[in-house]
Amino acid sequence: MQVERPVDEFRGVRWAIVGSGEFAIDWLAPGIAAAGGATLTAIVSRDPDRVAPAASRLGVRTVTSSIGDLRGVADAVHIATPNHLHAQQAVEAAGHGLHVLVEKPMAMTVDQCRPMVAAASAAGVLLAVGSCMAWAPPVDQAVSLIRSGAIGVPLHAAVWAGFDSPPAGLWRQERATSEG
Repeated sequence: MQVERPVDEFRGVRWAIVGSGEFAIDWLAPGIAAAGGATLTAIVSRDPDRVAPAASRLGVRTVTSSIGDLRGVADAVHIATPNHLHAQQAVEAAGHGLHVLVEKPMAMTVDQCRPMVAAASAAGVLLAVGSCMAWAPPVDQAVSLIRSGAIGVPLHAAVWAGFDSPPAGLWRQERATSEG
């Protein structure tokens, strides 16, 4: 016997971006805006006054310095802050019942990742790590070749990739590699 149940209407996901750097504002925010079923509702920044003009341009009403202020405003956060902040912010967001998408790397060490997983599990929220390179053209082409059988059955693969990024005064170019 099959029981029919009404399906709640999907209202979409209300997103908050945690971080206000170039990647968050110029890449993630437009991506959320372009996605079906997604709305950017808030930006969390340690300097809300600095990010206010970007929020206004993006149509974002809530700008705050606290993840705790997102209750009722967002369903999920995309954490795009310096790597050493990821673990603490993901645990805090999960503690507020928010789903968490954190930019790579997930955290600085495996030991820092464990509380993130535990917090998400305890709160019953999703925790995921963003990796935009999974959809980069060379990776997409490799996946297509494998799926089509054009290169046979791969037994082993190794990929080395990089790009030239001249110093631009960004935090990721000023911090030591050991800091993420």
